[in-house]
Formats: sequence, structure tokens, C-alpha cells
Amino acid sequence: MPINSYDNYHLSWKPEKSHLKQPYYLSLASALAADISAGKLKPGTRLPPQRELADYLDINFTTVTRSYNLCKQKGLIYGVTGRGTFVAPHASEYISIHEFPLQSGIIEMGYISSFEQCNAIVAKAVQKVAQKQYLTDLLDYNYMLGHPHHLAAGLSSLEQYGIHADIDHIAIVSGVMNGLSIILATLFSPGDAIAVDYYTYPNFIELARIMHIRLIPVFSDWEGMLATELDLACRLNSVRGIYLMPPCNNPTTISISAKRRSQLVNVVRKHHLIIIEDDVFAGLPSAEPPTFYTLLPEQTCYLSDIPKALCTGLRVSFLVFGEQFREKLQNGIYNMNMKTSSLDAEIITELIHSGDAVELIQRKYELALQANKIFDTCFPLVGHKSPANSSFFRWLPFPCDKPGKEVEHELMKLGVEIVHSYRFTVIPNEDEHYLRVTLSKAGNSKKLLKGLEIIRQYIQKNRIVR
Repeated sequence: MPINSYDNYHLSWKPEKSHLKQPYYLSLASALAADISAGKLKPGTRLPPQRELADYLDINFTTVTRSYNLCKQKGLIYGVTGRGTFVAPHASEYISIHEFPLQSGIIEMGYISSFEQCNAIVAKAVQKVAQKQYLTDLLDYNYMLGHPHHLAAGLSSLEQYGIHADIDHIAIVSGVMNGLSIILATLFSPGDAIAVDYYTYPNFIELARIMHIRLIPVFSDWEGMLATELDLACRLNSVRGIYLMPPCNNPTTISISAKRRSQLVNVVRKHHLIIIEDDVFAGLPSAEPPTFYTLLPEQTCYLSDIPKALCTGLRVSFLVFGEQFREKLQNGIYNMNMKTSSLDAEIITELIHSGDAVELIQRKYELALQANKIFDTCFPLVGHKSPANSSFFRWLPFPCDKPGKEVEHELMKLGVEIVHSYRFTVIPNEDEHYLRVTLSKAGNSKKLLKGLEIIRQYIQKNRIVR
């Protein structure tokens, strides 16, 4: 019997030896997952070094390595070179941002909508669709990928934004999250790694966790993800894909510059990556550089959210893809029964053909400009960093070390629904904290100003001067 030098040695995690059964790496991984789920291991806990844990358990070092790797694939833990292995920040909780019924008097500045006070224009389109002779045909289950004339309308709309495709390389999906689910399920496998911005869309983080896909955070500057950092991440982690929101990152509002897009394309080509391009709120007036699909169509899956800019409640988005992805994505849509409502698609098509889509987007653009001016009045020192003066949300530095959940709870008690930056990270940032402030959901300028003033006073009261 070997002498175990770690029986009385402090380890941050000591699994019960007697409970381990062969194969030991699976048993150990299950024990680690169970303790994280039960809250015995808190987010950020530094796990024992692999050799120390192996010595304590009297098992092979490589067994612990396999267990840790399995839990990394599931998004439960992560490693930092030179520092060790840690429990992931969201391993035992969900960080997705949902719209919840708010109590009376609460100002919604957390959930992103699309200035729904403009929906009267959409209602006119609904009335026109209701009078069409082929209305009943829109209620069947045909055209899984989208009715040809709906696809044609999408292609026509995308042409003005530099997206040139044909009807064999486009599909209609039920919103961007539906499209992302199809892409991950058909083009990636459990354990694959996808590079993301250090701050990225929390629902994508959750989706990757459900599908056991690893997310590798990559640092950015104010021109977007750093190409040198992406190249390093690819060499260290065998990255297979990259997820980007080029015109307006959610949550940072960073727009990737034309120069940076070219640099990133070079890295993508070098490592044969799949680009997942989420064009959030596509269609809003901007001087956006060429899309990644335009630069590298053969390696890109492009998701256009033009319909979301028109009306959030119409769950219609356009998925455009390169030839190498066509068969897998189309089969995935068929086999997963991902049929999008033809009725919703017809309403979007009516808006496009009638020209009302242009009027609607222009109106929302003007409302966004107005809302951003109000934000800049309340927070004049943060506006100069962001080019997104027409964004539906803003990224506000928050110099306070309070836990994110506590901040959200306290602001809710003060009358504002807000989202803290902890929800947007794969690996926690202990040095910097932010609030994502939604500008499009308050309802009117008076409520927006009131909500921003509550946030401003809260920050002043809780800020830490470093």
C-alpha cells in the first residue's frame, strides 16, 4: 500500500476516494461535476494541481488530466497557463438574458428589444397579409428552408448590404438563436473549440455549454478582436470556429474595423476556421465595412437579423452559407424540424416589398440616435470610446467590486432592470466591471432618462476610487 503524503494536506477539493469506480476518469469527472452543481465548489475556486490530486487519490496523473479535460469540454472548469485550473464562473447557474414580467414601476434596461413603439407600421403589413388570396397556403408545413419568394425577398434585401448569394445558399430560420443552434448542431461536435470575444453574447455561452462546445475567449481592442491573439488561441487550443458580431458586438458595441477584418480573415484562412457571423440588428444605417461573408464566403455562415430590426416578435432571420456547409445545414434544418413560420416570413416580405421596411428602419435609427444622445448627456465621459452612436444598448464602466447578481438585485430594488458584465464572460474578469444598458426598451425618453439617472446615482454611491 503506497504511503499517501496528501492525506492530511490541504486541497481545495478532496473527492471521496471510496466512491470512485472504474473507469476512474469518468467517475472523478462525475464527482467534480456533482460538487460544482451542488455548490460545494464555488465559481472561481482554484482546483488542486493534477499531480497533487493524483497523489491524494493514489491514481495515475493522466487519469486526473482526462477528468479535468472532460469537465473543460463541458464548460465546468477552465485553465489559465501558469495559474492553474478553476471552476467556471457560470458552471452552476444560467446566465441567459430573458425578458421577465416586470413589477409596476420597473424600467426595463436589461432585455434588448427593437423600439416596439414602431409596431403600428408592422400591424399595417399584417392586415395586408391577412387579405391575400393565398393566406391559407402560409399555414402549411411546406418549404422547410423557406418559401422561394420569401427567400428571394431576403436575397434582395441583403444585396444592399453587400451579401451576394443565391437561393441554394440561403435559408430562413426562427431568429438568430435558432440559426446558431442549427450551426452548432450540424457543423460542430462536442469538445470542439470556438473562439469568441472576451465579452460575448451570454445566450451563445449557454448554447455552447448545452452542446458541450468549448469557448475560447480572445482579447480585443476598440477595433475588434486582436488577430495576433486569435492566432495564438488557435495554436494553443485547436480552435475550429470563430463567433463574431462585426457591426456591433453585444455587449461592448465595438465595431470591427475594415483593417481588423482583413487581419482576422488571414488568420481564419491559416487555421481553416468556420466563421459564424452574427449581424445583430442588420439593416440599421451605418458605414459598415464588408461583411466576413463578403470577404470569405466559402468559410462563413452569415446570420442576418434584419427582421429583428423590423420587429422583435417576428421570429425570422436569414442564414446565408458557403457551399461546403450547404448539405449539412439543409439536412440539419430538415432533420431537426426547424420550420420557420411562413406567416411571419410573409409579413417580413410584405414590409420589404412595400418599402415600409426602409421607413421602419429609418424611424428606429432616429429613435436610437435620440436615445444615445440622452445616454451621452448622463454619461459624457464614456461615449467617446464607442462608435455605436445608433446602438440599441451601451457598455458602461462600473468601478465597483460587488458581485454582479447583487448589483442587478440592488438596481432592481431602485426601479431599474439592468445586466452586469459577469453574464458576458467565459472566464471572469476580476479587474473590470461593466453594465450593459439597453436604450430601446424603456418605452419613452422620459422613462429612459429616469432610469439612466438611477444608474448614475447608484454608480456614484458605490464606485471605488483606485
